[in-house]
Amino acid sequence: MKKFLNFCIIAVFFITACTQPEAATQETAENMPVAQESPAASEARATDTETEEIEMQANKVAVVIARDRYQSLEYNPVVDQLKAAGHEIVIMSDDLGMAAGTQESTEVEMTFTDANTAELKAIVLIGGSNSLWKHAELHALLNKMQAEGKLVSGICYGSVTLAEAGVVGEGDTACWFNSAESDPVMQSFGVVDSTQDVTINGNIITGDGPDSAEEFAEAVAEYLGK
Repeated sequence: MKKFLNFCIIAVFFITACTQPEAATQETAENMPVAQESPAASEARATDTETEEIEMQANKVAVVIARDRYQSLEYNPVVDQLKAAGHEIVIMSDDLGMAAGTQESTEVEMTFTDANTAELKAIVLIGGSNSLWKHAELHALLNKMQAEGKLVSGICYGSVTLAEAGVVGEGDTACWFNSAESDPVMQSFGVVDSTQDVTINGNIITGDGPDSAEEFAEAVAEYLGK
């Protein structure tokens, strides 16, 4: 009987010794303060999430045309090559309705003020008219696209709009359709004429006019295909 009592006492001692540390560990873990994420880390994580969302949604290329005599010889090669490469095209101008080109008419699908840059991966300005050179809403859109690192491009008189918007400026190299109208404007902004058919400067591509439309379209499509 005495041996049995001694056995019970020893058993109780071991059970108590084994369970107390575990309970203490659990209590300590429960009472430990939860690490708080710093404001900077939280902001960085939010920025990364927003960037991922933008990248996932940016699947359209905006092709900008004037509603009065956009250049068909530039418009058609650009649209044809981008569509052939599998890009979704949205035709954009300062108002909805039909736009008159030099060889055909095209339906405008979106205005500058309705554009959401989160849906756009590139913007291409077609030449043929100087009516959009000083369009404030277009300027704002171009600058936002550039700030987001998206492709910003223009051919012919479209390149002049890039200069008017401040996308290209003092010391920047570009090409455009040389004329008595365009040359003084580009010179006033200090843009250097590359004298090339197509000029690639970072995320900015410019073309000099209708004769270089195919090459310009290829450059844009190749950039987007990287």
